[in-house]
Amino acid sequence: MKKLILTASILALLAATAPMTYAGDCGWSTAGKILTGVAAGVAVATAFDGNTHTTVTVGYGAPVACAPPARVVYAPQRYVVAPAPVVYAPRVVYAAPVYVAPAPVLVYSKYGHGKHRGRSNRY
Repeated sequence: MKKLILTASILALLAATAPMTYAGDCGWSTAGKILTGVAAGVAVATAFDGNTHTTVTVGYGAPVACAPPARVVYAPQRYVVAPAPVVYAPRVVYAAPVYVAPAPVLVYSKYGHGKHRGRSNRY
């Protein structure tokens, strides 16, 4: 009788603290709240259940015969030496460029005294 009163009082306490759901709530959120309440109720009922004895039975089968691992054989590595490739390319023949020096700038002034190379009379 004490277990029944304890279970009823705990369920009443949990029901009083649980948030209320209304018909206008979103469908999936309401379904989630209901399923969470059902899972919590099952957990509480299982915790207060008097028949909590469980038995575990372990059975071992006959051992399985395995083939022995394959034998590892080490062989020396083969080295292959190939000659260097020979590339035949046509010889490039071109004429050397010709460089021409620029001509000097000569300035003749009617106000100056003769030729001046790129400079004015003042300097």
